[in-house]
Amino acid sequence: MRAGFLRHQLPTALALLAGTTLLAACSNDYAWVRKDNMDWAQRYVETQHAEKQDLMAQQEQFAMILARLNETLARNAQLEQAISQLSQVLARPLRLEAPILQVAAAATPSRNIESSSSDQAAVDSKKMLVGSVETAWFPQLDRQIESRIDTGAKSSSINVADYEIIERDGEKWVRFSLDDADDEEDDGDAGNKAKVKAKDDAEDDAEESNANKKNRADRKTFESKLVRRVKILQSSTEEKDRRPVISLRVVIGNVAQEAEFTLADRDHLSYDALIGRNALRDLMIVDVSRDHVTRVPDELKD
Repeated sequence: MRAGFLRHQLPTALALLAGTTLLAACSNDYAWVRKDNMDWAQRYVETQHAEKQDLMAQQEQFAMILARLNETLARNAQLEQAISQLSQVLARPLRLEAPILQVAAAATPSRNIESSSSDQAAVDSKKMLVGSVETAWFPQLDRQIESRIDTGAKSSSINVADYEIIERDGEKWVRFSLDDADDEEDDGDAGNKAKVKAKDDAEDDAEESNANKKNRADRKTFESKLVRRVKILQSSTEEKDRRPVISLRVVIGNVAQEAEFTLADRDHLSYDALIGRNALRDLMIVDVSRDHVTRVPDELKD
């Protein structure tokens, strides 16, 4: 019965409580929440709002940083790909070929046509086969000279009667003299044999050879720009001789090129010119068992 009474009076109590609350809200002296608590709550809400704004700003900054990191990673990926491609290219073996100046097809003597062509093709199709002695053409000197092909010599040299260093427009030049080419051509093989004999008897005939050289009247004078000077150690005197070096165009067979030649007195030697490695490298292969393998084409003598 008591429970039924409470159930019956509950709506009335709730209505009374609501009215009391409305009256308390209209009063200036009494309230369910104190004013200082309301101020604290307001400050708390404002603080939470400010912290929320800060968090949103930090999120925007983090988003920008993340975007930059993604761009950096993309660039790094492209760079790694480029490095990988470059590494593949560098890993390939390099194939370097020396330049060869082919002026014209050489017509070899009939007695050497078959052997010369077959040997040269067998050795290297891009290098010319030469013997230990070849006839070289020097266009600037307008003469051909029997030349010794020597792979043991680093540089080349040519025989001159005399030379002197002159100055022209502030630069060093060399004026040198050669024996007349007609005399050398007339001598032919006999002259070469005489030189070979002179080499064998060098000690006995040295003074006579030098005297004959000074008395020669038929000489031609040439001038060329001085490239440099080299020191040559004389085996007989053990003293160093400074000799001039010039650049000359030389044609052997069908190969023409510029090479440096040392001017020297080679009258006591068998040949007036020495072709060393500076003119042979990457262009010719020497067969020391043969002589005069090549011939200079007539069109290269113009």
